[in-house]
Amino acid sequence: MLHFKTDCSLVGDDLVLSTGRLAASGVFAGLRTLIVPEGEEAAANALRVNDVVLVGKTFPRTIDLLTAEGLTVVAIDTTQIGKVDAGLSCMSLRWFDPKK
Repeated sequence: MLHFKTDCSLVGDDLVLSTGRLAASGVFAGLRTLIVPEGEEAAANALRVNDVVLVGKTFPRTIDLLTAEGLTVVAIDTTQIGKVDAGLSCMSLRWFDPKK
């Protein structure tokens, strides 16, 4: 894997979306883990913004998995960023505004 976040995303307070290979390492002990379906490993690089999980629209089984957990999922087109081996976590800039 290129980066840790390439293979996982925190999608809930105690819920990680992960590839099987990273989850098998035991790094998520004590957390609930959802394993992305085989062939959709790139979907593990999702992005949680507040109560919404953004995920590539080309990963329907992962979208179904997340939805079945009761998460609000927004499927977006990540085709172009995928061409340069990028994912949602590295193509985003997030910050906390303490005034809100």
